[in-house]
Amino acid sequence: MTNFSSVAAYLLKKFWLLLAVLLVLFALILSAARYALPHIEHNKHLLENYINEQYGVNLSIKSVHAVWQRNGPSIVLNSVSLAKNDASPVALDIRQIYVELDFWESLRHQLISSTRFELRGLKLDIDADRLSGGDKNNFPVVKALERLFLEQLQSFSLEDGVVSVTHLNETNSFDIESLSWNNHEERHQGLGQLRVADLAANSASFIIDITGTREKFDGVFYAKAEELDISPWVSGLIKTKRPLAQSRANFEVWTNFSQSEVTSVQAELSESLLEWGSGREKTVTGISGGSLQVLPNDKSKQGGWNVRVDQLVLNSSNETLTTDLIGSINANGDVLVNTMKPVQINPFLLLLPLFMDDTSEEEIRGLNPIGELATLQIQWHNGQPSLAAKVIDLQWDKTDKIPGLSSLDADLFWYKNNGAVYLESKNSVLSANGVIKKDININQLKSQFYIYPEQHDSEDKQWVVKGSDMLFDSDAVTLHPQFKLNTSTGFMSLYVDVSPLALNEVSSLFPSSLMGANTDKYLTRAFTGEGEISNARVLWHGRTSDFPFEDNTGVFQAYVDIKQGDFLFAPDWPALNNLDLSLYFVNKALVMESPSATLAGMKISDMSAVIPSFSPGARLLIYATGSGTGDALTALMMDSSLKKSLGKVLNDEVQISGPLSADIKLDIPFKGKDVVASGTAYLSDNAVLIATTNMLFDKASGDVSFVNGDIDASGLQAHFLKQPVNLSLSGRQGDTYDLHVELDGRWHVHPLANYVNTDLTEYIDGESDWSTNVDLSLSNSGFSYSANLTADMTATQSLLPAPFDTPAGASLPLRITSKGDGKASNVEASLGDDIRFDGVLPHKEMQFSRAHLALGESDIANIGTGFSISANLAQADVQEWFTTINMLLSGKGENTSTEIEKTSAKPRTQSNENESKRANLFGTPSRIFAKADMLNFAGHSIKNAELNATERNKDWILDLTSPQARATIRINSDLEEQGIEINADYLSLEKPVETEVAITDGSNSNVELATNSAVSGKESGSPYNIDPNTLPPIYFYCQSCGVHGIDLGEITLDIAKEDNGLAVRQLLVKSDETNVTATGYWKHKGGKIQSALNGTLTSPDVGQMLKEYGVESGIKDSSANVVFDITWPNAPMDFGFEQLNGDVEWSLSDGYLTELSDKGSRIFTLFSLNSLVRKLSLDFRDVFAKGFFYDDMGGTLSIINGKAYTDDTEIDGGAGEIEITGFTDLNTGALNYNVSFAPNVTGNLPFLVYFLATPPTALAALAIDQVLTSAKVISNVNYRVTGTIKEPKFDEVERNSKDISLPAQNTPVPDNSQDRPLTEDDVRRLKMEVIDG
Repeated sequence: MTNFSSVAAYLLKKFWLLLAVLLVLFALILSAARYALPHIEHNKHLLENYINEQYGVNLSIKSVHAVWQRNGPSIVLNSVSLAKNDASPVALDIRQIYVELDFWESLRHQLISSTRFELRGLKLDIDADRLSGGDKNNFPVVKALERLFLEQLQSFSLEDGVVSVTHLNETNSFDIESLSWNNHEERHQGLGQLRVADLAANSASFIIDITGTREKFDGVFYAKAEELDISPWVSGLIKTKRPLAQSRANFEVWTNFSQSEVTSVQAELSESLLEWGSGREKTVTGISGGSLQVLPNDKSKQGGWNVRVDQLVLNSSNETLTTDLIGSINANGDVLVNTMKPVQINPFLLLLPLFMDDTSEEEIRGLNPIGELATLQIQWHNGQPSLAAKVIDLQWDKTDKIPGLSSLDADLFWYKNNGAVYLESKNSVLSANGVIKKDININQLKSQFYIYPEQHDSEDKQWVVKGSDMLFDSDAVTLHPQFKLNTSTGFMSLYVDVSPLALNEVSSLFPSSLMGANTDKYLTRAFTGEGEISNARVLWHGRTSDFPFEDNTGVFQAYVDIKQGDFLFAPDWPALNNLDLSLYFVNKALVMESPSATLAGMKISDMSAVIPSFSPGARLLIYATGSGTGDALTALMMDSSLKKSLGKVLNDEVQISGPLSADIKLDIPFKGKDVVASGTAYLSDNAVLIATTNMLFDKASGDVSFVNGDIDASGLQAHFLKQPVNLSLSGRQGDTYDLHVELDGRWHVHPLANYVNTDLTEYIDGESDWSTNVDLSLSNSGFSYSANLTADMTATQSLLPAPFDTPAGASLPLRITSKGDGKASNVEASLGDDIRFDGVLPHKEMQFSRAHLALGESDIANIGTGFSISANLAQADVQEWFTTINMLLSGKGENTSTEIEKTSAKPRTQSNENESKRANLFGTPSRIFAKADMLNFAGHSIKNAELNATERNKDWILDLTSPQARATIRINSDLEEQGIEINADYLSLEKPVETEVAITDGSNSNVELATNSAVSGKESGSPYNIDPNTLPPIYFYCQSCGVHGIDLGEITLDIAKEDNGLAVRQLLVKSDETNVTATGYWKHKGGKIQSALNGTLTSPDVGQMLKEYGVESGIKDSSANVVFDITWPNAPMDFGFEQLNGDVEWSLSDGYLTELSDKGSRIFTLFSLNSLVRKLSLDFRDVFAKGFFYDDMGGTLSIINGKAYTDDTEIDGGAGEIEITGFTDLNTGALNYNVSFAPNVTGNLPFLVYFLATPPTALAALAIDQVLTSAKVISNVNYRVTGTIKEPKFDEVERNSKDISLPAQNTPVPDNSQDRPLTEDDVRRLKMEVIDG
């Protein structure tokens, strides 16, 4: 006992010791585990390796976090992944696993017991084919997962999970929003939210309650959907033309399981709907109720299911259909469904907008389709549907686009993607009134349609509907159509053969809604005449949605042949007659062709017409080639709707005459009256008149295109103003008619100058390249225009006064711009850099009312009405300008209106007054402002001259100012009667340069004077070829005049008109030393122009007068009196000796000549007296050494053709008398004189000694003065003068002497000392006294 107790005590002690050791060891292990848990992250690979080796899988854990809590460890596993491989038919990916273990409960139950086991972000992929094909024991990991979740865990939860099940290569995904699962022995329950990814967009609630093991279980699955969005499933199942806007499904499903198999499925359907489209294009379908029962088909060896649907209520756009369906589903998924009773077809037809483009529910409702679906069988075999249906007594109402039909039967078949539709209707009515113009009674309608798929290359499958064996037999028309329609693309091919019918019946078949009311109205009116449609065919190839095929993706054609028809293409145009017309409808267009026709007298060939589009705004286009005359074309346009546009242009503005041809296009709208006529007229030597501007173009050739009143022409060639031109023009019709004309050519200046003045051709010559642009705007109230002209004058030359004078080859561009309207034109022109012109030209008067011509660098612009001229010239010749202006103002230009008036259709009124004379274009200038560095007139020049001319009371007032002259010139308005008045304060004319010569000696100067005067007219040509009849009366008064440096003093000249010329009524020259009084004329006489002067010249001191004239005559104290009457040809200014005729009587009173020398007086040049006196001075040196005294001097001259004859010239000198007879040829300067000198020996001795026979005798006489009583003296000396004035020759012919008695001189003896004999000084003094008088 003691031993037992001891042993027992020992054992007990050891037990408690062991227990204590175990407890301590457990505590140590537990403590070590608690402290080791936070460091498990570093040893997670041990767990991964264990599971991979145990189950042969590939498990990975991204991170592990663990802590020991109150009841046990808490573990968080992140990113746990199990890959699918041969050992695992599942793939697992968990974002996070959170586990709280109850350590003591797990020990107690020897199961993992956790208060929380949560799975977050689960993705589970299951290969169902592998699981069902083998034992689960082959996949230990699957068994381990089942044991974990169905046996070991008492509960777990899942958030945000996705389970994908792959079966037969199809994957279905289930989104589990939440799941709570409980395991209690063999009962397993789950509650959660489930969404099938391809079925619904939101979730349905479900409950699972099963009992048993994981190998064998029984139970039920219940799901309830409330407002479930099934859009993904419906959109994938049904392809519609309208998108699914929203879907709501409400149903309950019970699925029973027994022995791990489904034994039945039952569903209750409640209010559900599908809404397609939005807005007006919205279709609503749905299910209002019904029950579905699915049971296993136990009678079939292949298994399957029997399906029954009772009281299925379908809604479609407020239309309701109630039906019962029966069917079956076999193990292969084949489906068979049959209707159990007939149903109305209307709800089905309301679904058509879902499958058809551009079809609305309202359109289907508008058709109000009625019919009965007698039978319907639908089969789904191997994924392919089959159908057989019969519809009887189908009818629908007419709409705006679709005709109605009273009765139609249809059989429909579908099998293996092929279908057939058989239609038949007899004795029915096609309600087409409104689509066409009447209803059609159908005798018979039959057709067969075949539906089948087509696939080309990689394109999607397309469905085709083909119609054949078709007949449409009616009371209006009989058709034999065939067609083929691609329903996927809408592409249709159609051919219809139409039987013949009357032309006047065809309009009832026009589809006015498609053609447009205006098109229909037009064609109905156009084809109401006689004729027949002998043949008609219709072809369609394209999509109906693409009509009218503007992008060439299809074609619609209809061919109609009409025989012997009339075509009234517009109500306000003449009709086309005698047409064999072919009509071609192409898409929305109509083309008509006819080989020939007549149109209002115009022959029409190759006529075609087209309606480009049958639409509300449709138009008819007519193309034709016509031939006729310009008048016929104008008449046609005037008888058409274009009367006020193109007709007015051709009739009033652009008038064409002569034969022509034209291509014509008419664009006629079916609505409105905006007819557009266009085409091209071909001119061949026609005359074209632009009537408004009187521009006539002859021989016009080229093409003129027109669009209504708009015309265009380029490359035209014609003649204008009798010279060739190249012409382009364009006209545009708007609120105004705008015509643009471009002309160019190379013209000779003579024909053009003739229109300004025929005499102008003598001044200009050559050719010029020129171009002109004219813009003309025409309106009902008148017209306006602008024009510009440029010309190259290089190839022209001008003899007009500077700056108009140009030699050939000189560059002188001409530019002219003009703007104006029907009343007046504004013209601007420039010629080179020195000539500018601007002016206003009233068209009624055709004379510038405001014009300004600027010559040179003139800064004066147009300053008022009338014609003004400003000039700033280096040189100006009065004679040249007078001649030129007189020529321009003469109005002798050619009249261009004659030929135009003959051509124009409108008569033009001629003025009764002066019809033959054209009004001068420029008129007489009213103001002239001129500056000239050198003003030339009558061979003389006035430097730095300024001439200002203005018009006052129709008279011209000219103010001339210059350092050489200041004068006022009045040109009276009555120029022929009152003439010109010139009042000069002073005038100084310098000697012309060409007549100034260097004086070398006295004889040379005399000869040059005569020679230059004699030959100047012949060699240089006279600048004074003026017809005196063209000159007006002239009154000239100069208060102080100087010519060639000679002060003439006061001059008065009065010239009046008389028959055949001018009369010099008075010429007065008055100065201190000169008085000239003369009269004369300048006129036509004996067929020639002749000038004459007769009068007197007096001077109180001729020597001083000659000195003032620049002549040092040496004459002292002698007055002069000259009477002259002379004539010469041509103008008075053109004085010459060649034909000078007349008489001159002259005399000088007593005086004397002093200091005669080679530079002596030219007054004696006529007789060569200076040379004569020089000869006498040599012969009688002592007598003539200091001068020549005379008592009087005079004689007469008779001038005949330039030769001056004298036979009575005498000089009564103190030393003797000189008599001269003979002549001087003034033309050649030849001399032919006889000179006789008789000394006077009756004076005192000192004077007489000079005439003693010999000089020694004279000296002796001086010595014996007191005792000489007689002496022998010279009594006469005769000379012959020949040679020329330049080189006279003196020959002494004879010398005579005689004895004279001299009185003795007894001089008394002087009383004083001064009485003495004469010394040499006395004799010298005596000589001085005698000589000095």
